[in-house]
Amino acid sequence: MTTKQSYMGSLGGRLVQKSFINIVIVSLGKMPAFFIPILIAFWFGISRTTDTFFLVYSVTMFITQCFVGSVKPIIVPFVSEKEAKKKHCNEFIANVLVLVLCISLVSAFLYILLSGKVINLAANLDKDCLALAKMISTELSPLIVVMACSSLLIGVLHSYKRFYVAAITPMIGSLTVILVGLLLRNSLGIHAICMGYIAGQFLVLLTVFFKAKKSIGRLKFSIHFLNRETLQFAKVASLQTLAIIVWSINPVVDNIMATYLGIGSISKLEYAYRLVHIPINLITTGSIVVLFSYFSQLYHEQGLEKLRKYTIKTVRIAFCGTLLLVIGLFSIASPAIDFIYGANNSITVDLEEMAVIYKYYLFSAIPHIVGLVFVRYHMITKNTHYIFKTSLISFFANILFNYILMNWIGLPGLALSTTVVMTVQCFFLILFFAKKTGSQVTHS
Repeated sequence: MTTKQSYMGSLGGRLVQKSFINIVIVSLGKMPAFFIPILIAFWFGISRTTDTFFLVYSVTMFITQCFVGSVKPIIVPFVSEKEAKKKHCNEFIANVLVLVLCISLVSAFLYILLSGKVINLAANLDKDCLALAKMISTELSPLIVVMACSSLLIGVLHSYKRFYVAAITPMIGSLTVILVGLLLRNSLGIHAICMGYIAGQFLVLLTVFFKAKKSIGRLKFSIHFLNRETLQFAKVASLQTLAIIVWSINPVVDNIMATYLGIGSISKLEYAYRLVHIPINLITTGSIVVLFSYFSQLYHEQGLEKLRKYTIKTVRIAFCGTLLLVIGLFSIASPAIDFIYGANNSITVDLEEMAVIYKYYLFSAIPHIVGLVFVRYHMITKNTHYIFKTSLISFFANILFNYILMNWIGLPGLALSTTVVMTVQCFFLILFFAKKTGSQVTHS
């Protein structure tokens, strides 16, 4: 066996081992998050208040995802490249952290100013719901800053193969939401959930900051943070951010269009959507982050061809594994919805429709997870323009299919549209991958 073959075997073994351990830890970390939508449904049911909360929350998460989806994965290849060249990263990470802090602060300020006006123009809300939306958006605005900074530091931990601390951070955030909700829901109502999210993410930020500091040493902050390396990071991340803006806006568009389908429509979409994303998040945050870190290392040490081959193998495994998972979950969909949300008598009449929505959403998991592997490939090779093009296509496709399907089958049409759009999105990611590598995935 050659040294290179030995290396690849060792890398594959470490990848499987780390992925399995990380999935177990992420499963434990994500478990409390499973109960949040269930508790919201049990405490507050389906109403105009929950519709407004979920609409504003989705808009807030859209803004935060622009940072989380760009800075967290983009920092990994930069740090991996520096580590491969035996260079210190302290100053670079500190400079990027300051840059992200400044941009997120400006974004949070603009969000407070403009979110109410945008929701008023786009959504079908009455006067009371609009006032509630403005209040909730102000309460949730600190999430933009806190999650932007913590996502960068989580990306740094991934670069140094410190997966396990980052994997348990969702537990910290989710348990805090549940605890604050239990203590304050009677006095603050739905605002207790907002306070819980803020408190939870502050604790996450403190956790990852001290862990990252322990891993890389003292961060060297400077007022001269806009140097060549920082600007290069900003350039690559900006393309990814543009892609994330278009990519992540689809759930917001879904919720806005759902406001025209009657009271409770957003809540039903969100309750079903959250259940579908539990297994998706377990897979993506458990194995994809490990995969991304090791693939970055593989690319810098073994070259593009090895990365291409490992990407194709991973896609095949991801497709087969997700297909089996979806078939299993589909077979128990209706009794699962009845069991999970049936405790609140006020929403039992909506359980049948929620089960249909859940089934339509469920099949989006396959193109979603397969597509993420190709997204990571384009991030590592710094071809983020392909991600942007794909996101732009999916944005217009989402509006088109939403309009067609919601007028055909009502609220479940929005869920079915998500699956169709995810499939279109995955198709173009495969197409761009084949174009870039000059190969056909199915014949490799």
